[in-house]
Amino acid sequence: MKHLEVTLSVMKLLRINQTYLETTAGFLLEYRDKPNKSIRLLFHEASTIDRHIIRQAKYLKELKELSDSNHWIPFELFYQLVKNKAIANWEEACGEKITQCVATGSGSKMPLQRTVADSNNGDTLTDNRTTSSAPFTISLYNIVIHLLVTLWFVS
Repeated sequence: MKHLEVTLSVMKLLRINQTYLETTAGFLLEYRDKPNKSIRLLFHEASTIDRHIIRQAKYLKELKELSDSNHWIPFELFYQLVKNKAIANWEEACGEKITQCVATGSGSKMPLQRTVADSNNGDTLTDNRTTSSAPFTISLYNIVIHLLVTLWFVS
């Protein structure tokens, strides 16, 4: 799972027209409450330690249609567009089955995690499933949605 996979996936869910990212690239979500509650999505790239490039993100058609000439999107319209992608239970949404594992020598069950250490003898149980970026993408996307809702209530 890579930073780029997660970041690019969230950008696509937010309707940013981006197909490739450099190693340090990402996005910014700019919010204002005056004259009206609105957001603007920006592309961010840290080329070197001291130099950051921030420019207007390219919007997909459905986002362009909502934005004004300065790329500001009314908050409520943006929220209505993206909120249906928020997921409360990523395991269920991704078809993950929550299984149980038993720590060596303990006889007690616990939810399966990526790595579980048994404090009694130092053994490690490892989940060898393929690591997916889906849970991280969903988590980041949900954070963005929750931040939007919080900003809306605060302002």
